Amino acid sequence: MFISGIDRYDIRQTMLHASGNFRAVHGVVATVTDCTACGYEAMSDSGLDPTCATCSGTGKTIAWLVQEVSARIKVFDFVQLQGAGAVPPGVELGDMALYVRKNDQALFDTIQQEHRSYVKVDGDSNAYRPFAVSSDGVGMDDEFRILMRKVTLDERKTGY
Repeated sequence: MFISGIDRYDIRQTMLHASGNFRAVHGVVATVTDCTACGYEAMSDSGLDPTCATCSGTGKTIAWLVQEVSARIKVFDFVQLQGAGAVPPGVELGDMALYVRKNDQALFDTIQQEHRSYVKVDGDSNAYRPFAVSSDGVGMDDEFRILMRKVTLDERKTGY
């Protein structure tokens, strides 16, 4: 019996989704724009109207886009960091690895580039930010490993 490339792909997808260790991951991407009500003054790094109700005087507004993807999750604990498991370089206690499909990888590149963006994992109250993205999986082409670090969210304006 000959197995075609399409059959291999179907078998791989069935095995991935049958494993049962997928969780919902929410990528929260921030898009920052100049305030449409008062505008932005670059010299003072603030809005033209300090009493603006739209931007609170900052001159910038943030729009949040939430996108949900499914990912396999691995949390690096004390035992793994002591040598009882394979650990990628740069990983610390409490870091997390997400394994996502190739078409979901662009979301995590965007989150890594925008410093206000973050990731929430279903069932976990912490926020995470990606610090390394690498290809992984069969043929190193169909799956990506995203290493995540726990972060504290702080939306204050610079200097405050």
